[in-house]
Amino acid sequence: MRVDTPAKAISMIFNGSLWPDDVFDVHVRVGEIRMRSFDFKAVATRADNGTNVFEGTVAAICVSSDDRCRSVPIPEALRTRLELGGQVDGNVSRDAQ
Repeated sequence: MRVDTPAKAISMIFNGSLWPDDVFDVHVRVGEIRMRSFDFKAVATRADNGTNVFEGTVAAICVSSDDRCRSVPIPEALRTRLELGGQVDGNVSRDAQ
């Protein structure tokens, strides 16, 4: 069964400001993994001094590609990748970069 993973919820906390042309780094990790949904956690820091500028969470939910109004359990292959934090055989996969 094919699944899609639309966002169920997005939360952002801004701890600083960014202006056009500011350079910043975003570090993303897998957060909580539930039965049908999972979280990505992000932290952004200014590239010039490491100051935290925002933190956020994106909660994605698995839905059937055939019926996007129906949530489905996270497929085992996706769950395994999430549990490994996007790593396969010790290397970060292209999909996780």
